[in-house]
Amino acid sequence: MEMRENLPAVALRGITILPDMMIHFDLNRKPSVRAVETAMACDQRIFLVTQKQPETENPKQEDVYQVGCIASVRQVIKLPDGLVRVLVEGSARGKLISFLPEEEEYIRAEVEPVLQESQSTDAHEEEAMTRNIMEVFQEYCQIHPRTGRTMVRRLEEINELGSLLDQIAENLPVDYQSKQKVLEALDMGERYQVLHEMLQKEVDVAKIRSELAGKVKDRVDKNQKEYILREQMRYIQEELGAEDLSEGAQFEAALSRLKASKEVKEKIAKEIARFKNLNSNSSEYS
Repeated sequence: MEMRENLPAVALRGITILPDMMIHFDLNRKPSVRAVETAMACDQRIFLVTQKQPETENPKQEDVYQVGCIASVRQVIKLPDGLVRVLVEGSARGKLISFLPEEEEYIRAEVEPVLQESQSTDAHEEEAMTRNIMEVFQEYCQIHPRTGRTMVRRLEEINELGSLLDQIAENLPVDYQSKQKVLEALDMGERYQVLHEMLQKEVDVAKIRSELAGKVKDRVDKNQKEYILREQMRYIQEELGAEDLSEGAQFEAALSRLKASKEVKEKIAKEIARFKNLNSNSSEYS
């Protein structure tokens, strides 16, 4: 059993922090601010655990996840309106044993650090996982160019599979619940499966969105082309003095021959004018 530690803790709302992750966030709850101040006054180490429901104002142990991240506070900046901006760097996973009852100004947690992560794979299987996850991530980067080649090169320099999986998860635009699943996957094989499914889903969704956007663009381009051709045809007919053979023109010719009251003919003329402005592909045109 790992050695347990007592650390000041912050219950995070809507954010999950992974090991090796450098990130800043804002705090405004007094117990959270006090926990950060306590960490800075000691060895800067703090336990960051995510709330299950962000709207919970005074979280108890049952309101947070069981696995969090032990981190170091790197910077604290006081902002207006009582906000405090904190820069932290994650170092290791930690299992929450309990919230200690004696503290009132802030949360102090009993934590069991996960220093040696569970390995259920051999070296060959781990190499296969590394190659597979990098292939899917490179495919993801092709769809999302902003992720950039620099990120891929940096990941290729990571030799440890666990760190590689955490770094990829950190750079995915997924919600905190999804990243929490990666954080809670202490077994390497399980973490690979969780991240692979997550990454593949992002790739598949991006492909579908691209296909849908292409279909919409093709339809818009087709409608625009038809409109331009109709306008060109109308212009050519006018220049040649040719008779306008469009359906709208035929309706107008028939109206001129129609024996009806002025009120009826005005109403029909208005409908013909509206008809001439409709797209020929629309159901109303038909």
